[in-house]
Amino acid sequence: MIYHAPKGEFARLAISKDLFEYMFKAVQTDNPTKIRVAGWLQRAEKVIGKRHELIHSNWGLDGANLAVARSEPPLVDAFKKAVSIDELERVIQNCRELITEISDGLAGVHKEMYS
Repeated sequence: MIYHAPKGEFARLAISKDLFEYMFKAVQTDNPTKIRVAGWLQRAEKVIGKRHELIHSNWGLDGANLAVARSEPPLVDAFKKAVSIDELERVIQNCRELITEISDGLAGVHKEMYS
């Protein structure tokens, strides 16, 4: 669902959310598996949104202090915000952590759903 080369990731997320609603519609709201998968989908939406926001920002150097800065389109009215390497690394780390958590947890979800 989350890729670093994410062509169509919003579509994959929408399909995953629809599939989740279909598969879990008869499952009680307080079911731990339903709660866990819903949490993954919410986190995925946030991670993808943040990545999308960063990738599609206007990037450049702030003329005042020569810091790497970004702003959202349109450039004319945009407010420039300095971006640290730590912030960019945090976005990548959040993606990796969620991917690992989902990968590690899928066996338990499958076991509960199909046993």
